[in-house]
Order: sequence, then C-alpha cells, then structure tokens
Amino acid sequence: MGVKAVIIDTPDSWAKSLVEEQVIAKFIPVDMGMDAESVFNSALAAIKELSADEATGPADGICTFWELSVSMASRLAEATGLPGPKPEAVDIARDKHLTRKVMADAGLPSIANMLIENESQLEEAARKVNNEAELLSVYREVVSVMRGLVVSRGTFDFVRVSAAPDGVDLGKVIDATVMLEEYLDGDEVDIDIVMSNGEARYVTVSDNGPTHEPYFGETWGCMPSLLPREKVEDLRKMAEDSVKAIGFENGIFHVEGKYTSRGPRLIEVNARMGGGPVRKMHKHTFGVDLVVEQLLSAVGIPCNPCAADVPKKAVAYACCNAPRGGCIPDRQMFKAFKQREGILYVAPNIKPGDRVFGPEEGMPTSIAEILVESDDGAAAARDFALAVEQQVIVERSLAVFRLADRSNNGVIEREGRRGVCQCGAVCACAAALLSAVGASVAIALAGDGAGNGPTPSAEPYKCDSDLFLSRMVKADHKGLAIDDTTFQKCSGGIPRVWPNTQEKLTSIRLFKAWDMAWPDGAREAAWAQLLDVVKANGIKVLVGTQITCDEADDERDWRLVKELLQKLGRDHVMGVAVGNELELLYQKDYATSSCIHRLWGGGQFWRKLTQRAADLDGMAGFSDVPLTSVFGAAIFAGEPFVENINATVQTLYRDAVAKFGKRWVFTLNIYPYFDPNNALDPGSTTKCTQALTTATCFSDPRCSLPAMVKDMRRRMQSLSGSSAHLLWLGETGWSSPQASTLSGKPMAACTAFSGLSSFRKYYSNFLSWDLTVDASSRGPDHVFYFTVRDSGNFGVGEHFGLISDCNAKRCKLQSNSTLDESPLLTYV
Repeated sequence: MGVKAVIIDTPDSWAKSLVEEQVIAKFIPVDMGMDAESVFNSALAAIKELSADEATGPADGICTFWELSVSMASRLAEATGLPGPKPEAVDIARDKHLTRKVMADAGLPSIANMLIENESQLEEAARKVNNEAELLSVYREVVSVMRGLVVSRGTFDFVRVSAAPDGVDLGKVIDATVMLEEYLDGDEVDIDIVMSNGEARYVTVSDNGPTHEPYFGETWGCMPSLLPREKVEDLRKMAEDSVKAIGFENGIFHVEGKYTSRGPRLIEVNARMGGGPVRKMHKHTFGVDLVVEQLLSAVGIPCNPCAADVPKKAVAYACCNAPRGGCIPDRQMFKAFKQREGILYVAPNIKPGDRVFGPEEGMPTSIAEILVESDDGAAAARDFALAVEQQVIVERSLAVFRLADRSNNGVIEREGRRGVCQCGAVCACAAALLSAVGASVAIALAGDGAGNGPTPSAEPYKCDSDLFLSRMVKADHKGLAIDDTTFQKCSGGIPRVWPNTQEKLTSIRLFKAWDMAWPDGAREAAWAQLLDVVKANGIKVLVGTQITCDEADDERDWRLVKELLQKLGRDHVMGVAVGNELELLYQKDYATSSCIHRLWGGGQFWRKLTQRAADLDGMAGFSDVPLTSVFGAAIFAGEPFVENINATVQTLYRDAVAKFGKRWVFTLNIYPYFDPNNALDPGSTTKCTQALTTATCFSDPRCSLPAMVKDMRRRMQSLSGSSAHLLWLGETGWSSPQASTLSGKPMAACTAFSGLSSFRKYYSNFLSWDLTVDASSRGPDHVFYFTVRDSGNFGVGEHFGLISDCNAKRCKLQSNSTLDESPLLTYV
C-alpha cells in the first residue's frame, strides 16, 4: 500500500525490532506506565517531531488496534487535526452506562441497568434491574479485586506484593465503578461494521457459542451466521443504529450483541476492529481485509469494501481451554495439525512446562486458538473446529501432580493442590524435593501407550468419549439426578464433569439418603464416596425424603436423611424434598384407598411436612434450608392444580406458601419423552418427525418443555399471587433404548424416537439451553437431568442414563452415534 508505519509502544515492545527488519519506518518508545496525560503529551510531541524526520515525514493518520489505546488515539487525532473518531464518541462507547443512556435517548432498545458507586445504592440497583442476587458480598469482592489491579503490558495484573508493580494503577486507565445490568438471554453474536461518511458500507454478523460460565469466556464462533435471515437483518440494523447513535461516522467497529427473547439487544460497541481471528474470518469468508479498511479510514480515504455477494468459505474458531489443571509436558499435540486440510491454524498459547488451570480451579487456561474453514457451510465449520479442539485437549496431553499434606507443617495447605512440573526426569526431581518437605506425592503422567512410564494414580471418575457436545450454558443452575444404581453400587462414580463436556458438576439430586431394601452395611462406604465427590467439587445437594403408606418406614428414612444432612454440612445442602410424585401414589399396587385418604384428606402428608421443617429448624444452621415436594405433570389436571380425593395438591401448595413463604420452592418433573400429545406423523405408522422436533427442543416457547414451564409459572402466579417463588425442575431426560413404560403408546412404533440420535439431541439441547422460555415468562431457576446411569426402578429397567452401568468407562454417547434417517424439523 506504500504506507510508512510508525509504531509508538513501550520501550521493550515486540515492535522495536521491526525497523531493522524494514517492516516499519520508525519505532518510538514511550513509557506506558505513566498516567494517561503524561503518555498523551509524550506521544503528541513525538508525532509532531515526525515532520522533521526525513525517514517518515509528517503523520497522515493515527490508528490503534488495542482497546486500551482507543481513547488515546482519538485524542491524538483531534489534537493533530488528523482523521479519527470524536473523543466524546469513544468515551461513550467505552462507558457502558453512557452507552445505555444514549441508546435510550435515541429511542433504541436498551436494557435495565444502574451505576453503583457505593454500597448504599445496592438495594435500589437490585430493584431497578430486577435482580434477586445477594449483591453486597459480590460488590465488595469486585471492588476489592479492582482496587488491586494494574495494567502492565496491555493486561490486568493483580498486585500481591507491596513493592511497586511494573504497571500503572487500573484507576488511571479506566473507570472501575461497578454497573449492574440485567442478564441477556438468547444467541450471542458479533457484528463488524465499516462506516464511511456516516453510512455503513459493510456489516457482517457472525455467531458466538455459549460462553464458558460463570466467566463469560469465549468458546467458539462461526461466519456466516447460522441465524435465520430476518434475525440477521434485525441485528445488522441494531448494530448500525447503535454506532450512529453514539456519534461515529467513520471507522471500523466491532459490535457485540444478542438476539434475545425480546429481539436484538446491544452488549457493547468497540471503537476498533475486532481482535483474535476476526480479520482472517472476514478475509476468508467475504474477501474483506479490515486492517486495510482501518488504514484507509485513518488517513481520510472513503471506505467501500468490495465484499463477495455470497460467502467464499465458511470459517469457525474454537477457544481451546484446559479441561483440568496440570502441567503441559510439551507441544507435540500441535504438530498433528500442520498442513491438515481445512485447518487455517492451531496457535498454541502455552509452552512446555507451563502450569495450566482447569475449571475446577477457576477460569480455565486458554491452551490454543483454532481457526478452520469449510466448503459445506458454517455449521460444518463449527463442528470441525470443535472436533479439532477435542483432539487438542486429549487428557493424556496433560501431566498433573497432586500433593497430599501428611506433615501438617503448613508447607502444603490442602489435598489436591496442584503445581508446575516439567515431565520426565524433572518430575522425579520434583518428587524427591517435595518428599523432603514432608509431602506425599503422586505423579500422573501420560504414558507412551505401551505400558512404559509411571503408573497413573487413581483419578476421579469421568466417562470417556470422543464426542464433545454443545458448550454448557447456565452450568451453575443445572445438576444431575442420581439414580439408584449409581448411589447404591458406585457413588464414587458420580462424574466430576458433565459427560461429553468439560463443565464441572455443581449440583445433584438424591432421591433418598438410603433405600431400606439395600444392605445397610454398604451405606457408610457409599456415603463416604458420595461425600468425597461433593466436597471435592463443591456440590450442592437436593436431598429427598420419602412419604409412603408405611409411617414407620418413613421415620426410619428421615433419621437417615438427618444424619446425611449433618455429614454434608449446610453449605452443601441445596434443599430438602419431602415426598416424590405423591399425586401418583394412588396408582401404586400397595397404596390402599385408606392410605391415600389418610395422607391427603386426613392431613398426614401436611403434618409430616411441617414436622420435617420443624426438625430442620432445630438443627444448627439448617433453619433456612429451602423446602419442596416434587410433583409431575399430573398436577395440571386441575386449575390451577389438581384437587381431588387422590391428591389435594392445590391445598398443599396454598398451605405451604402461607406457612413457609419464599422458603417454599415449587418443583416439577417434566418429561417430553412421555408427553401424551406426542403423535405419529399424519398418514404414517412409524414416523414421528414433528413429535421429535417438539419434544427435543428447548429454544422455542412452542417446544414441549418450555411450554410446560410457562404453564407452571402461570399456575404458580394464580395460586400465590406472586411471581417471586423459585421453580425447580426435579427431573427431565430421554431414554435410549426405548423405555419399557413407553410400550403401547404411539411413540413406541417410531424407532427414531428412542434412538441414540434423539437421545443425543435432547441432551445436547439441554446443555445449551439458557433456561429462558419467552419474554413474558420466567424460566426455571434450577434443572436436574435424569440420570447418571441406566437403572432399575420399581422393578422396571430404565435407559435414561448418560452412562450404561458402574463398570462402564465410556459415556453412552460417542461420535459414531447413529443418525436418524430423516432430518428433524426446526422452528423458524
């Protein structure tokens, strides 16, 4: 392009060698650790001096690709009279509170928010944003962390020592005031815009995968967007309107947004080109080079990119995160991807010997960035990128050593603490060194496949699979229901991460503390294994206690429940469920009419419920434990809830809400698999395309499960007059092979309905569900997936498990899962 580039950066910048390499004309070192005004004055003086430099001549334009320099670059452009965005517009874009105000003032869709400058505003903020979270502790933690941050070499570092850090206080660079705003549901996207003379000359939407929660970390993205055309057009308009409302007329902008249940909503406008793989994605898909457009805009040349009318290629990226903590022995895993067709690059972010962190320790370490292309569309590119990601993070590529403190000398603080190791002989040295300080060491290294090398230590159970499913959304609001097989026979085999994902398991539902029919001698061992998993993962447990026709048996069960609750400790108890699907008790062979009358009409169920609550109140620390009783869809047989001689659920709910208030939680089991509305396709005796579509989807209010959640919320509101009560889904899941209880129903004739492909689709859609229903209804607050393993319940074999049995080392779902012969319908 004939451009003479001058770079201004820190004295030790990577760019300083580019002059000798004849890539740039000049490098100007400036101490970026100074306050913003000093950096501005130094940079301005250096730019003005270019006029007298024969190697460069006077500056024709100023630009930056680094977020923290956007404001500085705009001020420098204004001070030198060169083209550039107005500093006022940049300030608005970099201040989310101001951005929200500008959007609202312009009549554009905005979201509820409030700026919080001190603790006294927390209650008002919670009301304004309709946030029920405990804000005080969160606010104090955020403020504490922000006050300790510095900016050093373009990143945020936390100050852990009193000595002056190599950086500048964060408060000198950005405003660290906290803003609370509502959470946006829906599909996240990026919209890249080229603006010239006040008009958008190029606007392209790309998809983002569900973020890695609770850190909102990036996972994957693809271009072009897979969203329906009308949604893409709505997002394009939203982005263009937002950029114009802020006051931008020229430049390249990276807009982030979501298509929510209420339509498109803005997350933020970045007054710069997108980072990471964004440039390559646009070049490969539409032939547009955003760097060239940025340089043209910076010198005042109008932009009008010559973009391809249809995508030349589809591209996708994946952010490869560490599946668990440990040590990177080498980078051999990356060599296999060189010169592989379709892979544009696999760029490692780590080096041999690096210590990496897994999700069990906090935000996972980024191992690599992956970019691929495909001629078969964006969905194929996305799947390709995620498949490559899984190959990169094969667990045998990570070496981990654990330290168990046996010495009590304070050197090693806790079992399971992890550190850095270099593999091979260095590990032996590390073991000897650690042993010398009193630590018992177990080193788990990747073997060579031939039985050579160290023997791995016992690892927490995790089923293996070559299939990676959708990134899990709202992982901290989802849990696994524990089947009888797993609890009785292999409670240590509760997976620490969700099968076919990298997501840590954070909650479980136990139907009972122990079954009276199980050998009592095995109970303590099963409990010990259960407690190991719960404590290691920080799991919350919804504990069930039975209500049956045998009152003495119920009391024995309750004694065991109280004992288990004490062992778990209050911090690990999510709630106590008194009774399970008692509206169906009358259908059991052992349930006599006198028993049903005694429990419901005679008030025994209510007395037991209040007695259990009183017992919890008498246990230190348990008086605030949420209470619930789990019911199924049969309670919808009345309005708002069933009220007959077999079950007076409506009366129970009214009494529970009146007595326990918000401590009472409504819990419902929903199984679209058993929905009586499922029907075979018209004119067919074996096909069920429409039923499968409705039963396995979660993203549309017409899908079976969201529709039932919405109906449940309506009924709760009708009964209590409030929308504040929590709603948990106690169970949902899918069976493959076919459940015996489906026999005789229409779906039993449809082979695909209980096929492994449908099982996979339901589970995958469950993982990616953001728990929203629609704009007018709140979704569930927590959901449990049924179940871990195939099991036998009530003498009937069930196949809802994600794992087959206690001996299985592989997940039920693998990449060779059979696909249905006919595609499913999708809602548009």
